[in-house]
Amino acid sequence: VGISTGAMAGVSYATANRQCKMKRRQRGRYHRLVLIWLLVASHSSSSVGAFIESGLAPVHRHASSSRHRHQVSAATAPPDGGTLCIKFSRCYQRFVAYRPQRGRPGRGSNADTIFNNNIHNAMTTTTTTSTSQQPKRRLFCRFDDECKEVVQSFLYLDEALEQYPSARLVKLPEVSDRDDDADYNQIVSGMGNRPSSSVARIVLDPSNRDVGLVMEDDEEDFEEHSDGLSQTKQQHIHQNITREGLEALEYLTSLTASLVASQSWDKGDDMDTLRRNIASTLQERIGMKRFMEHSPQSLQTNYNRLMDLLTRSRARNENGGGSDEIIGPGLALRESEARNIISYFPEICLYDFHEVEERVQFFLSPLPSEDVVGSLSDAPTSKRKRRGRRPSNSTSSTAGKEIDWARISWEGFGAGLTIEQATQAVRAIPNLLSLRHTDSRKPNLLYYMQELKVLADISILTERNLEKYLLGTEPSDVWAFAYLHTIGLQWSQLRIILDAFPTLTCIGTEANWELRQNRGTQKALDEISLVYLRKRLQIGPRDMFLMLKTHPQLSWYNVKQMKPKLDAFQDKLCLTCRDLRKLLLRQPSLLGLSETALDEKLGFFFDEVGMTVEEIRQALLKQPSMLQYSIDTLRSKLDFLRNELCMSQMVACRVLHAAPAIFGISLAENLSPKVATLMIRCRLSAEEVGLIAAAVPSILVLSSKRKIEPCLSYLSVALRLPDEASLGTMIKATPRILIQSINSALEPKLQMLGEALEEERIQGGEDPSRTDDLRVSELFVTNPALLATTNVILAKRIGACMKSPDSTLAEAMSPSSKGRRPKFTIVNGKVQAIEEIGDAIANIGGTIGDGGLMSESMAAAVSSLMSSGPSISDLISMSPAGSGLTPLAITAFISGQVFPPDTPEKPRGLDRMGGMAIQIAQKLSVPQFKAAAESSTSAVIPETDEPGSNYESGLILLKFPHLRASRHRCELCACEITLKIILLFLRESASSYDLSKYDVRIEICTDSNYVMKMVKDKDLMQRLGDCSSLEENFDYHGPGPKSHANLDILFPLSQYYVDLITGRPRPITVAAIADGSGSKGNNENSDDVCIGGSVSVSFKHISDVCSGKVAEQTTYQMFKYARQAAMWSYDRDARKKLRLK
Repeated sequence: VGISTGAMAGVSYATANRQCKMKRRQRGRYHRLVLIWLLVASHSSSSVGAFIESGLAPVHRHASSSRHRHQVSAATAPPDGGTLCIKFSRCYQRFVAYRPQRGRPGRGSNADTIFNNNIHNAMTTTTTTSTSQQPKRRLFCRFDDECKEVVQSFLYLDEALEQYPSARLVKLPEVSDRDDDADYNQIVSGMGNRPSSSVARIVLDPSNRDVGLVMEDDEEDFEEHSDGLSQTKQQHIHQNITREGLEALEYLTSLTASLVASQSWDKGDDMDTLRRNIASTLQERIGMKRFMEHSPQSLQTNYNRLMDLLTRSRARNENGGGSDEIIGPGLALRESEARNIISYFPEICLYDFHEVEERVQFFLSPLPSEDVVGSLSDAPTSKRKRRGRRPSNSTSSTAGKEIDWARISWEGFGAGLTIEQATQAVRAIPNLLSLRHTDSRKPNLLYYMQELKVLADISILTERNLEKYLLGTEPSDVWAFAYLHTIGLQWSQLRIILDAFPTLTCIGTEANWELRQNRGTQKALDEISLVYLRKRLQIGPRDMFLMLKTHPQLSWYNVKQMKPKLDAFQDKLCLTCRDLRKLLLRQPSLLGLSETALDEKLGFFFDEVGMTVEEIRQALLKQPSMLQYSIDTLRSKLDFLRNELCMSQMVACRVLHAAPAIFGISLAENLSPKVATLMIRCRLSAEEVGLIAAAVPSILVLSSKRKIEPCLSYLSVALRLPDEASLGTMIKATPRILIQSINSALEPKLQMLGEALEEERIQGGEDPSRTDDLRVSELFVTNPALLATTNVILAKRIGACMKSPDSTLAEAMSPSSKGRRPKFTIVNGKVQAIEEIGDAIANIGGTIGDGGLMSESMAAAVSSLMSSGPSISDLISMSPAGSGLTPLAITAFISGQVFPPDTPEKPRGLDRMGGMAIQIAQKLSVPQFKAAAESSTSAVIPETDEPGSNYESGLILLKFPHLRASRHRCELCACEITLKIILLFLRESASSYDLSKYDVRIEICTDSNYVMKMVKDKDLMQRLGDCSSLEENFDYHGPGPKSHANLDILFPLSQYYVDLITGRPRPITVAAIADGSGSKGNNENSDDVCIGGSVSVSFKHISDVCSGKVAEQTTYQMFKYARQAAMWSYDRDARKKLRLK
């Protein structure tokens, strides 16, 4: 009984299987006890009687070769005394941490009955299992050479080693221990910049984390000796391995040829020709590298085991029919069918048999809990969690929590297939057992159409339901899972299978029409390069497709170009494998960055900015594009912080580390005007603005129009501040006020404190002549930190004060010595960190210094702001002097948004839908307004939908009608459609009213800085408006590059703009557009209609029309309308895709 594991390695399975066949007809408890004894005898040093009395059911696992077994240190042993090991599972493509154990958790006296009933139920259950009836432990007795408990699994080796630093790596049989990285097909997924061959020969060294990996066996083979004996020994070993590999190839060729000949061989054909063809095909499909670790004996053993696994559950009796007892997980194929599968898919003989068995076991295990199944749904939610937050959209596996399928499988759960379903699936698609990415290529489409009778509609439905997993794959993958759906598998089961086994899909090798739209994408993709990148980053075909879509030049890169760059990223920036994955999914163009350019950028961050490696890593993960900016661009932002805002090098480094988006902000159009706004509105010096930015760096990336100016205006009015200097004093004391929302943070605090003061005044009988509003203002001015705290904390403080009779609210809300201490100060005109100058110098009074002179660029920005005239809202109520025309104002607020939103957690390139909102401020004739809106575009969301347009209130919601939805394009398109609707409305109104007596003033209000930049150039709009058609060689001289101008939208916008400002445009009526005769080339015989004695069109930012709280509320309301329209478009598109013909 006390036989060691090493002595029984390699024979326990054969012994148990042979005894199972001999006893297969026995039905009693005696048979099961014999089986248990045979399995336990090879692993346990305890007696059989003790094992039976304890009621334990064994779960066995194969062991590595005994020559790789070493005694582990005490630090390696887990608390229960077992040995913790880490092994790469090709089945799940994850690194599995496990510990060997002698048996499974105990059961009661009826353990055997429950165990066999669970096996029967698991293999015959339908596709659903209620949570209350699901077993909590593994159900199958696995006939492996070693028992183990799966502790946890990881996508990447560095994560596994970080979690379990004392664990031992287990040899991976299919990976050679020499020069694996020369063959990119042999590279192990998730290894990072570690060589894949190390999986076969290394363990983690717990005594030296810097080195981390040491040789496990045969160190003498790698020692260097002067006599050269070691080198000779290595060559001899290599020759033996090569000879065994050739013998394995020849044996597999003979085995495959015999299987083919036994089924469909024509006696008249040449057997030698068949062998040569099969050998050539095997070398091409598999490669010699994978044969090196095999021998004819190992292939024959695998073949026998596979034949047993594929036919194990087939009902047999003495006469070849009837039922029989199930011994472990297995399929119910006939032997001829099993041979046919192996002949079609001979790569399976090279796999670790236990992993193939684990794949089958997973297919047959019952479904996990509903929470696990529901988390795989790839339908994004369109509900907002709460006000001010972006909606959650877990459409990518990188966004949600990973599911540990290795652990779930060990607990006894899986895909919930019946034996009939699993058998039928493997019979039709043997590649479902594939453990390698390159082995998962499936039959062509004709096979599914003609042989399996899969309908095209089912394939379309499958592609839409499983888009998360099948986007970017070969068409045969879609049809394969469409077939699985036809045999009864639910979508949730297919998602489980696809999520658990990444090797079941392969990347499409031909660029589809969507990729070919991007110039630079080659038609035929390099499969080796894409598979390598997929393994290195541990991503699926969908993520690869999005990377190609975002960066078409990726299709031209080969492994020799990518591998050094990926290694350089991880080595020089200390990136983890997960960091590298996140970085490249967000910015795949970094693969085009040369190592020289990378060294130059890193040198700038190290030497000039003063960042550490960790700070660069953190900043890069926030802003991946910072490595693609030129050195001059990066240096200009650093010089701005140090020279314009008077920051020391340490302070500038901290600001850029905390807010690396500053590197991508325009200096002339964003940073300088923003700083000038703070200087003017708050009466601050440049050093004081630098002090504010040092305390809260995110202020420099806030929108001046949408955030900073409305917040300053609201504070001035709500707190009744006498001048700008008082406002500046508050901002200097508590800069975090600027990042607070007016509606959800500032206004509720004022209301909360005002109500408390009112209650205190009523209870105390104070003189009511002093209003509560004035007292609220005084409290917040005295202690502005109250505005930066959360609503919950402020409510608790007020509640505690109201319950205490010892102090008043004014006393309780007064400034305290507790709380945040200033970290920065101004010394001799420089913003410095207190830690770099010392507390003694920081406490000296008069730290402002002389200030210094303002630079020319900053002086120009300040002068531009101070000379700005009145807003258009002030001009609407004024009549032009001496014109004699009656003013007629039409003000439209517009906004555009996209869904799903773009977040750092998601890869770039996701398909998004756009939505637009138009709100007319004036009351217009509803019939004419509705007719103009619906005739101008077919993108209007009907009033009957939810959400929908509301013509009574002047609200129009639209879907984005063009391709490549983005917020910039949606905002620009909203301006275009607004001008078109107003033009049609005026044309229809001109038939009933004489508009020549009116001065029509059209104002388009937006919160988009991009739109304001594009429409600022009136000369460009005039030239575009005069063109009859947009030519490809149009001489563009406008803001930014031509590729960013979106001329397909700016061109029609300019034409409507020119038609409006002329006053007498070429006739376009609602009726003409409805019947198709209203185009610009079809109006020669129509009479001109006057739409106004004078027509002006102006574009304004919302903050120029409204101020303070009104500006933020208006911006948020339009944002909300546009987001609702985008969600409607996304949901409608999803329903349209899922609708069958």
